[in-house]
Amino acid sequence: MDAPCGCVIDFDDCLAWIRNREELLRLFAQDILPLRRVARIYRAVRDSAGFSFENMADAVQEAAPGFNREKAELAFKRWLASALKLYRDVLPFARSIQARHIPFIILTSGERRYQEEKVRRSGVMFDELVTVKDPDEKIDKLQEILRRHGHPILYIDDKARTLDAVQRALGYKVITVRVVRGPYQHL
Repeated sequence: MDAPCGCVIDFDDCLAWIRNREELLRLFAQDILPLRRVARIYRAVRDSAGFSFENMADAVQEAAPGFNREKAELAFKRWLASALKLYRDVLPFARSIQARHIPFIILTSGERRYQEEKVRRSGVMFDELVTVKDPDEKIDKLQEILRRHGHPILYIDDKARTLDAVQRALGYKVITVRVVRGPYQHL
């Protein structure tokens, strides 16, 4: 088999993970809101606009007018710097792909600014970063990547449903690989 024309990989739970999410909720609660309420707000923000500091702060401020946005923003930046962790095999893998002159493309879903900030903070070197709001949009982006780079491309994700949908839609043009780690191991 020839080398792939590109290596496309999801970011969250494939390249990196976030630890200590409870601390994230506490920094938004600020002893004003119960953690359960903040957790409900977090899920609502994540599932609608997509999580970002700005979207979460807006929602918390609406629920608790005494919310100190500046304090939360400083705490959020400290939290993200300590909570974002690369899996130990990521940097050697990325270097190996790039040493073969294969484009290393991160295709991630979520709120664009937050995803870009996480990827930037991670230190992973990449050739392209593509963000989509909804995971269902990944197939369209993969089609664009195929048009630019040719086929086959290697696509790595942690969600079996996403990989199955990609395989059904794009067939032999994409070699799918599932990474089994993170919270989606059962899906």
